[in-house]
Amino acid sequence: MRSIIPIVLIVFLGGPAIAQGTCQQQLDQLSQQWNAIGLPPPSKPGQALVTGKYGHQHTGGEVTFMRNQLRSAGHLCSSGQEHEAMLRMDLVRAYLNLPEVAHPPSHRYSRPKR
Repeated sequence: MRSIIPIVLIVFLGGPAIAQGTCQQQLDQLSQQWNAIGLPPPSKPGQALVTGKYGHQHTGGEVTFMRNQLRSAGHLCSSGQEHEAMLRMDLVRAYLNLPEVAHPPSHRYSRPKR
């Protein structure tokens, strides 16, 4: 079962990148980083520790949370909700201590004036 997970993530998260700087490109890159780290899904819901490569250790709950955020980001990217998708990817990057990615200028919102 474990050998299927990286394939499922790649298929589920999308194919080749569309264009540089797009939501899909960011998702593809994060998916590659996720696969390189190699965090397996928890063997049981309350698993205390899941260990991946490069010193990554997370609780089972954290790994499940990150997997769900990646899945949600895939759905949001494909439905055109790029900003929301990239926010989900930011959560995963924070857990994995990966560098932040700048959002496009179109994602910068200002507060409405009163």
